Parts: sequence; structure tokens; C-alpha cells
Amino acid sequence: MVRRGWGFAALALVAFAVAVAGGCADIEVRMLGPQLPARPAGCPLDVFPGGKPPFVTTDVASAGVSCSARDKCVDALRKHACAVGADTIYGFAESLESGFTHINATFAIRVR
Repeated sequence: MVRRGWGFAALALVAFAVAVAGGCADIEVRMLGPQLPARPAGCPLDVFPGGKPPFVTTDVASAGVSCSARDKCVDALRKHACAVGADTIYGFAESLESGFTHINATFAIRVR
């Protein structure tokens, strides 16, 4: 039991340090569809947090991110969406736990 308590304390300390630094704690991107060339950093993206876009898309990847603030998570999602060649981010599943925002989303490309 004591070991578990110290492990939790160490994890909490690391989480606190990341929150103070203001960076994202974690992001994981899982490829789902076609591999596309990366788009330039800061590429224009259509973002639909509440659900699917009103146009046909092909899913490229899904991502889960945990950050100290929602805007930092959205920025990280945007950065990684461009890196995998997506032009759309949709379907946010958001939660807040221990002071961290967690967002899962899907990256897609518009079917033309």
C-alpha cells in the first residue's frame, strides 16, 4: 500500500509540473485510413466539436490528448491533424479530470 501511495504522489507531482509548464501532457494519434502527405503547420482546418461535418469525409486518424487547458488541447489536435494530412477535425469527446482536459477526436479529409 505504501508503494502505491508513493507512485500516485510521484504521478501527481509530474502532472502538476506539466500543468505549471503549460504544455500538453500526452497525445496519441492512431492512423485509421489512407496515409497522406503532411500539410503545412497551421494549415486551415474545418473543426466540428459537436459531431460529424455536414459533408462527406474519409477518416484518416483518431487522437486522444490530455492538457492543462482546453485551448492547448485543441491547438495540439490542430497541429497533429495537419501533420497527418487531414483537413477536418470532428466529434470531440471531452472530459475534465484532476485539472486536466482530455479530448478524443477524429481527423478526416473531405471527399471531393
